[in-house]
Amino acid sequence: MREHVESFPTDPSGLPEAGRPQLLELADGDTLDLRVGPVAKRLGETTVRMLGYNGFRARARAATLATKGVHR
Repeated sequence: MREHVESFPTDPSGLPEAGRPQLLELADGDTLDLRVGPVAKRLGETTVRMLGYNGFRARARAATLATKGVHR
């Protein structure tokens, strides 16, 4: 049986530039919503298309439970 595979587009034209993530401190019960989508990223002398998210790195204390929602 042959599996159907769609290729990922590679053209970065018109996409937002990938940026540095912001650090968020999460407290117990906090929610962090992540939004995933295509971005343009400069790697050396080439700009590539890749998947990115809305730029957050989460840090939580060991005893903290953080809930994450991911959206396209």
